[in-house]
Amino acid sequence: MLVVVLALSSGAPGRALEAAQGAVAPEESSPQYAQARSELAPLLPIHSEQLSAVTRYRLAILSSRAATQNDPALCAIVISAIELTPLLAEQLSQIQGRLLEQGDTQALDTFTAKIQKATTLLPGIGLVVGTEGVRSYVDYRQLAQLFRAGPVSRDLLQTMGEFSPAPLGWPVYLEPQTDLGGCSRPTALLDPVRRLGQSWQRGPACLKEVLEGEIVKSVSAATTSSCMCSTRTETSDGMHKLAAVLKTVGLAKAEAVTNSNVEHLPERRFECKAGN
Repeated sequence: MLVVVLALSSGAPGRALEAAQGAVAPEESSPQYAQARSELAPLLPIHSEQLSAVTRYRLAILSSRAATQNDPALCAIVISAIELTPLLAEQLSQIQGRLLEQGDTQALDTFTAKIQKATTLLPGIGLVVGTEGVRSYVDYRQLAQLFRAGPVSRDLLQTMGEFSPAPLGWPVYLEPQTDLGGCSRPTALLDPVRRLGQSWQRGPACLKEVLEGEIVKSVSAATTSSCMCSTRTETSDGMHKLAAVLKTVGLAKAEAVTNSNVEHLPERRFECKAGN
């Protein structure tokens, strides 16, 4: 089993994540590594360090079919997808910006086609080329299909895919009003969180630890937005409902974030449009 884990961007990992992070990365001198890198290099004009990480991720994906529910490789690859997606989006957006400045439409079309092809080689990593940048998201549903995971792990990953559904990867709580932004509707998280509750307590510890951090990020972004789609009353009532559902599922950190942000609602704009 070849797996790759990028360093977590913040916070100390728990014991379950430490086990996943202990997985062995492939040798960069191996023929498999060289072949995978040669496939990705023409498609992703990114820094060498990031290309190496993406190459290792590609090899891990190719070896993932033997992973099981209890195999740390499952958690390791999920962690890698979470860490790689924003890094890729940032670098690729910079490249797109330079092409836009040059006004080279043919180069832009080629750039977009290469990104689309690269994503077919990197299941779980979603990249969307828009007119104002490259957006990224983790395609959890693709990851669920890759693994011979137990039914609980599959269900958790499938449901996580509802937070930022493919193929566009917009957060479910965000109602797009521009290519990169929109207003927030926290109540849109209610159904995905409820469905998580059907499997959450039975899920493997390392996977829950990874996913809980992403749920907290999603809930925080939805409830701290300065631009809310609904009225003040509707938003407040919806956030109280969301906190109650999070408590029922057992997502205490996300519940605490939601309750805290209800207290700061006067600082929000309601029934607003992005940019106004």
